[in-house]
Amino acid sequence: MIHIYCGDGKGKTTASIGLAVRCGGYGKKVLFMQFLKGSYTGELEVLGKCENIKVMRCDKNYGFFRSMSDSDKENIVKCHNENLQYALDNMNEFDMILPGEKLILEAAEEPELPETETIEAIIAKCFPEDKSYNIELDRLLPLRSPIFTDSGDLSELSSSIARMGITEPLLVRSAGNGEYEILSGNRRRAVAEQLMWVKVPCRIGDGKLITDEYAKRIAVETNRQRFPELTISEKIRVSAVLVERAEKELGITSEQSELFNRLNALEQEFLLMLDSGIVGIPDAEVLCRIKGRAVLLDVLKQHPEMKLTSGNIRELSGAGALTEEVVLEILKPKPPVMVAVPAEIISEYLGGKTAEEIS
Repeated sequence: MIHIYCGDGKGKTTASIGLAVRCGGYGKKVLFMQFLKGSYTGELEVLGKCENIKVMRCDKNYGFFRSMSDSDKENIVKCHNENLQYALDNMNEFDMILPGEKLILEAAEEPELPETETIEAIIAKCFPEDKSYNIELDRLLPLRSPIFTDSGDLSELSSSIARMGITEPLLVRSAGNGEYEILSGNRRRAVAEQLMWVKVPCRIGDGKLITDEYAKRIAVETNRQRFPELTISEKIRVSAVLVERAEKELGITSEQSELFNRLNALEQEFLLMLDSGIVGIPDAEVLCRIKGRAVLLDVLKQHPEMKLTSGNIRELSGAGALTEEVVLEILKPKPPVMVAVPAEIISEYLGGKTAEEIS
């Protein structure tokens, strides 16, 4: 029987680990192979303790295939082919063989991919008319799916605009009803509002050409100066737009890029909780697996006194499909636990005072 698990962030590795552990637990022999993965991951500790499970992988992390050098590609292909040949030669010794990720059978040339459009080419195509229009501030809206959550320090920009005005018009597209969505220029709009301006110059793009993908590319790549100071939520959103260029341009590892790709599925409200420290990265990963996050968000908006914690996030993840009643029950404040502490112990920590003096 052959099982095939596919799709980005769909739990391929998790599913295969579950099969391996179950099979090994029944006394069967398992060969667990990983391709294109060489960095440490937690499952290696558990699998390594199972006598019936043999793990095979390269001993070096080469990162994503698309970013490897020619010598790296040759080395990883050689390693994978050797491991695969071992599996073929010893197939009868194992009850289950689990090859993970992709099988690289030969060092074939990768197909030529079309060059990614430069941001200059995208802007030239989407904004064919090199003309600006003065548009009222209250008709300019932020991007529907925001990339950046904070305007940052505006003092230098404000000083420049106060002296010279806005020399680079905002890039916008129609949002209907006489309103426009800002693709590039949210900071300039914020400064104009501080300066009590009524209108700002804008270039209006061709709404038929500006797809959501183009809109995000424009928003990200016209704000490269902000990359060194991105919040966690902004890094997650920017990484999703840059895709294979994220590692180089954001200075992140391949593991971080994969993590950000998973967390990008979270709603903006949860990502902002990452920025504020309400939840941590492990909590956010658990949130990704919760079914019915929309219900959870509704409850949190209606009951601002209720807070997420690592404990109740894990309770929610084990509750199945969420309903309002289930969420309220899990998030409701728990009564404080009263603990009786002997007076002599308290006395020891209060400089030797007697129980009478303490009371």
